[in-house]
Amino acid sequence: MNFFDTFLSNLLATIVGVGLGIPAALWINRQIESRTEKVRKEKILKVLLDELKENSVILETWKGKDHDFSKKPSVMEGILPLYVSLYTESWDAFSNGGELEWINDPVLLNILATSYNRVSAIRYIANKFFDLVYSGSSEVDPRTVVFIEFRLREKVNSALANLDATQEYIEAVTKKKK
Repeated sequence: MNFFDTFLSNLLATIVGVGLGIPAALWINRQIESRTEKVRKEKILKVLLDELKENSVILETWKGKDHDFSKKPSVMEGILPLYVSLYTESWDAFSNGGELEWINDPVLLNILATSYNRVSAIRYIANKFFDLVYSGSSEVDPRTVVFIEFRLREKVNSALANLDATQEYIEAVTKKKK
């Protein structure tokens, strides 16, 4: 009976160890993954928030200046900063690299996507306008210049409002999670 008693006690100890050990290990793993996810999300949001703040500064600076797009040098000063200085690189890298999966808030993702869409639209319009003016073709129709200037100002104002709201939302989400 000594063998049988030893076998049963070892079997019972193994069953209890496995029965308690596996759920405990799974719980610990979930805690570690949750913490890792939170840290990644915070890092991503910080980088995106910094990029959005920089874009807001660039757009506010541009908005505060008086541009005369009827003159080529003014076009260079007024358009080039919008095309060259606005940033979408972090958003592009995170979205293309699949890193946005760590942001599980669909509202936040939508707000971010809208903000970056507006910044990209401004860059696109500025690029096309710059190409139009400096393409070497004949004189640009003044009505086209007025229309593009109007659209740019409209887009800049819209983007600034959206960027402010996005920054506030990100700050609220990151403060709430802490």
